[in-house]
Amino acid sequence: FLSKLRYLRADWQGAEDALAKVRQKPNDDIRHEVYAHQINLAIRQDNLELAKTLLKKQKPSKDWLPYVYYNLGSAYARLGKFDETIEYYEKLAANPYPTDELRALYDKAMTSAGYAYLVTEQYQKAIDQFSRVRLTSALSNRALLGYGWAAARLEQYKEALKPWQYLAKSTLLDENSQEALVAVPYAYEKLGSEGLALEHFQVAEQAFLDELVRLDGVIDSMKGNQLLE
Repeated sequence: FLSKLRYLRADWQGAEDALAKVRQKPNDDIRHEVYAHQINLAIRQDNLELAKTLLKKQKPSKDWLPYVYYNLGSAYARLGKFDETIEYYEKLAANPYPTDELRALYDKAMTSAGYAYLVTEQYQKAIDQFSRVRLTSALSNRALLGYGWAAARLEQYKEALKPWQYLAKSTLLDENSQEALVAVPYAYEKLGSEGLALEHFQVAEQAFLDELVRLDGVIDSMKGNQLLE
C-alpha cells in the first residue's frame, strides 16, 4: 500500500524501495496485485523491456492482466511504436469481459487500437476495431469519428457520412462533434456534391458562431457580482 501511494505521487524510487520489502513470495491474497504493480512501475519509468520480462516471469491473474496489457500498449503508443501498441491491445481484446469496469477498459483499448491502425494506414483493420466499441460506451463518439476517417481514407465517403452525420447532431461540448461538423461537408465535397458541401459548411459556421456567442455570455456573467447572485 505504501508503494502504491508513492507511485501515485510519481515517487518511483520510493515505490520501489517499499516494494522491495515485500516478501519474494507474497501472500496469495495480494500476490497478483504485487506482480501487476511491479510491471506498472517499470512501465511508468519507461523500462518496457523490464516490464515485458516481469510479465513473462510472473503473469498477473486475469483480474489484473487487462490493465497491464493496456498500459503496455499505451506506453508503446507514446513512443510511436504502433506495431507493439497493436499487439498488446489485441491481447486485451482476446477475452470476453463480464464486468462493466473491464468492458470500459476493452472499449478504450479498441478505440486506441483503431487509431493505431489509422496512423499506420491499415484502414480496414481500423474500421474493424472501431466497430467493436459499444455505442453505450463513453468512448463511442471517439470511435465513431475514427470509423468515419478510416472509411474516408478508403474513399468510402458515403460510409464515412453515417457516423459523422450522427455526431454532427450531438452537442458541441464534445470535440468529436466539433470535428464531425466540418467532416460532413468534406465528405460531400469528395462525393462531388458541392451544393450540399457548401450548405453544411455554412451550418458548421453558424453553429460555431452561436457557440462563441454563448461562451461570451458565460464570460460576461462571471464579471462583477453577478456570479455571486
